[in-house]
Amino acid sequence: MKTVSREGAMLLAQPKPRPRKLEKADRVAELKEFDDAESVKAKRRADGRCEIDVLGVGRCTRRDVQTHHMIGGIGRRGRGASALAQHKQRTCAGCHAQITGNVYRLVKKGRLPLWSDKYEEVE
Repeated sequence: MKTVSREGAMLLAQPKPRPRKLEKADRVAELKEFDDAESVKAKRRADGRCEIDVLGVGRCTRRDVQTHHMIGGIGRRGRGASALAQHKQRTCAGCHAQITGNVYRLVKKGRLPLWSDKYEEVE
């Protein structure tokens, strides 16, 4: 594709670069797609049952309805290690409220939390 300027010189037309907003939207969509795929793995692992296990009480027997990201924070949830199924738990609404309300505290075995880690009740 060639164009001619007023002076008669030949100029090559340059395509416009893709807008940054569209590039960012693609990156966000890719992250969400990976996070959703990992959530499906966690859901399959839970087999329809809440995965919260409280020390001295045992594992919750209610049905799982939500996915809890064990690694959170501003800009971290659903990205990097937080998106992996091993760092997510399937929870019932009651247990998820207890965790986010700081009634249950995670007892980690390692540096990063795993879905199999247990909780203790805060007094």
